[in-house]
Formats: sequence, C-alpha cells, structure tokens
Amino acid sequence: MKLELEDLLLVVNATENLQDIHQHLPEGVRLRAAKVNLTLGECLARGGFGELNANPFRHEVLGLTYLSEVGAVETGGIVVKNVSGYDLTRLVIGSGKQAFQSANLRLRPEPTSKLYRTTAQVSFAELKQQGWAYAWKTMQHTYVEGDQVEGDQDVPAGFEQVVYCTDVPTEDVRGPLGLQPVQNDLTLRVLDALKLKSQA
Repeated sequence: MKLELEDLLLVVNATENLQDIHQHLPEGVRLRAAKVNLTLGECLARGGFGELNANPFRHEVLGLTYLSEVGAVETGGIVVKNVSGYDLTRLVIGSGKQAFQSANLRLRPEPTSKLYRTTAQVSFAELKQQGWAYAWKTMQHTYVEGDQVEGDQDVPAGFEQVVYCTDVPTEDVRGPLGLQPVQNDLTLRVLDALKLKSQA
C-alpha cells in the first residue's frame, strides 16, 4: 500500500481488504468506498458495493492493473484527467472477473463517514430514502454508512455505531454478493476482446 498524501493518491494491491485500507488512512482523508469486509478486487469485480446515494466506485479509481491472457495490463494513470479514447479503467471495473492486481485510488480531503448496524430487517428502498450513502446486509445485521447523522442522539432507533463491518456481507441493493453484473452486448464484446483472466 503506497500513500501519496500530497496528491491524494493511494496505490493498493487488489488483495487488500477495504476495511484495512480505511483503517490505514490518516485523519481528514477519505476513500469513497464502503467500509465493508470485502477485498478491493472483489469490489472492483462487482463494480462497487453498497452504494445507495453515493457515486459509483469506478469514479474513485484512477488507474489499475489487471491480468489478461497475454499478461498484466495497465490502464488509466495517477491523475483524474488522463484518458483519451476509450476509458478501459471504468470499462473493466464491474466485469465480474477477479482479474485485478492493483489500483490507483482517488482520495478526498474529507472526514470519514459513520457506520451503523442493526439486527432489524430494513429494506434498501427505505434506507435510500433516509439518505444513507451505503447499505448492505450480512447474515446477522443490516449496515448503513453516511454523513447525515450528527451525534448518537440522532441514530435511528435500534442502530448502534461501529467502526468497521466484521461480518461477511451477503447482499446489497444490486442483489446477492455472488450475482454477476449485468452487461450490455457491446460491453460484453469489448470485455471478451480484452481477455480478462481471473486470478487463480
């Protein structure tokens, strides 16, 4: 994991866990991704995780290295405006294949968001309406994450504040964790041409 604070850039291996990445960030800097118990590679393959009222995770990825049948391929770069022609970085994110080796992630000069959980069954539609940025479910809990709750007195009844999600996630608003992302025909043809190869 390589942090370049001056450039608000984080270069990280795809096998790193998202909550570990969050834990190593200094105060006042945020990665806009859910504090979920998934690896970065799993999040990239799915195209993000848990977003309700947050920007898609692919917007936070400046560049990445993925494994193809001909070897490692680098796309994007380390700055926001680095694309001419096809944006392969955003295209391969959400491919459904765990072909990713590393990623260059954009950081934000913002305070970290707050994470809460409840044992109650709450629908994603209701949580989205409440304004949460992220939400997901595990076998035991429903997790929500966002900025709009100020102080414990405003925590919805039945929720408790936690630092990280230690449970294994089972689903988000897209559906079960193992569900393959839906691609249109053009995207499928381009992904096939890129010959992504899943990690062994």
